[in-house]
Amino acid sequence: RRVHGNYKMTQTAKRINWMKNVVAEAFGMKELIEIDHLMNLPENVSKVNNFLNATGPPRLFFFYRCPYERVKDSKEIRPTSTEKELVMNFGETEILQDKAVYFVRTVNKPVTGGVETDADVLAGEIPALAVNALEVLLNNVLIPMIDNMTGTDWNVCEEEHKKEFLIHMKKFSQDIHEAIDTISGGTPLAKIDPQYEVETRTTSKQPSEACVQHCSNLVKAWGETIDKNLREWNEAEEKKGEPTEEGPLSELEHWRSTQRILTGLSEQIKGPACLAVLNLLHLAKVSNNAEKDQINSLLSNWKKKESDLMEKLNEAKDNVKYLRTLEPYMEPLYSGKPTLIIESMRGLMHAIKMMFSIARHYDKGSRMTILFSKITSQMIASCIQAITKGHTPSELWDTKEFPVGELSKVLESCIKLNTEYKKEFNDIKQKLNANPKGKHYEFTDTVIFGKFDLFCRRVGKLKDLFETIEQFQVLGKHNLENMQSILTDFHTALNDLKSTNLDRLLDYKKNDFDINFVSFNANVSQIESRLMQFISEKVSQVQIIEQSIRFLEKFKTIPVSYTH
Repeated sequence: RRVHGNYKMTQTAKRINWMKNVVAEAFGMKELIEIDHLMNLPENVSKVNNFLNATGPPRLFFFYRCPYERVKDSKEIRPTSTEKELVMNFGETEILQDKAVYFVRTVNKPVTGGVETDADVLAGEIPALAVNALEVLLNNVLIPMIDNMTGTDWNVCEEEHKKEFLIHMKKFSQDIHEAIDTISGGTPLAKIDPQYEVETRTTSKQPSEACVQHCSNLVKAWGETIDKNLREWNEAEEKKGEPTEEGPLSELEHWRSTQRILTGLSEQIKGPACLAVLNLLHLAKVSNNAEKDQINSLLSNWKKKESDLMEKLNEAKDNVKYLRTLEPYMEPLYSGKPTLIIESMRGLMHAIKMMFSIARHYDKGSRMTILFSKITSQMIASCIQAITKGHTPSELWDTKEFPVGELSKVLESCIKLNTEYKKEFNDIKQKLNANPKGKHYEFTDTVIFGKFDLFCRRVGKLKDLFETIEQFQVLGKHNLENMQSILTDFHTALNDLKSTNLDRLLDYKKNDFDINFVSFNANVSQIESRLMQFISEKVSQVQIIEQSIRFLEKFKTIPVSYTH
């Protein structure tokens, strides 16, 4: 095929023919008439020459789009026709609306002449839903492939760096997913009836009465959609004040979801279709005195709804921005390791203090209380995860699976976490309250710490319980004469406690265990009194001091609980 146009480098004829064929094949063109015409336009001849000669950007894009015009005194655009046309540019000023073909120059010098294709110029396609394709590639190909890589594939990469790389890959995938949700999020607004599409784009003549009525109904419907979404947002905000077991990341997800929905609506009302309808109503208001007041009222009402939407959207964006700064400090809360949470506690508290001091919308007492309450809930969830190691609470009775020494350390770390949490919180509170001109922490402590205190009281009782069990287990190993009745009575008391509290050990909101634990302690106190009497009698019966000492030595190996 012959190359037309004033191309400066005739030796690139084969290359240009190749480029035309690539575009034609990608878009299913049977003939090259359209692509010939496009590439032979003077401005496009210059673009191709600059691309091939390395005197311009190293890329070229070919894609179809509707012709458009810019709205006066605005950055917005509106289509002037529904018929798409093929265009070519460097991809600097226009947003892709559909599939595109691209060419990339890989060298910073004029491309090799006399050949159709080589590594100097690469070609490819960008699908209509490029971001969606990237998400599929990440989740279905790259991340699973990296997950399944063996040690030899990683070579000398350390285990910590492997995990960090995979975490960042998954985080990037999540960001892509959120971007897709933002693009497609929100409730779709009512569409213009096809019979009025051309008329809404025509501003040179008086619109018909039927078209004005249709556009008025559209604006009313759009307003109702905005009202519905804002009403749902208000209801969701009210529900957030109710008790919940959700962690703090749910707060970030709530505002991300709100941002996606409101952004979807905002993008639609800024779009060319919505602007065309509003422009038509403004034109009708000027030229139609009979309906001027009615249209004025409609547009004024619409302006108010648009303003309300933008206000909530800006609030959501601001809250997402500041909550995201907390995200790295929130991750340890989900680790199931109280000691790790303690290490990150100071950073989390200082990050919250910064957000509270700077944020325009998230400094309200109710929202901060909800955030702290969710942090508390997640700390409790992590403590339970650490205590049970993924098992059911009823399995804690198995001291082989859960050795008392190890379990006691975990239980102690949970109590310490609550102590450190309060300490860091109160330190920040005092620093803020010391500044009379700044913002102060004025939250209800019982709402924030109440359930953690309740949980830790249960944890303390469990620690005492299992240490008491360990005492009698060690005592039983000595096989002392006439001790069996004491041990039997202890196991009877323990079995009574188990039978009524098999699965309730960590159900700290119910007091059934607490009531039964009081009864159990009373029984143990009586048993230990008998034990002390038994020891006294045995010692008094031994005439030789050395034998008495050896007898007492046996009891030194028994762990001492806090009460008994």
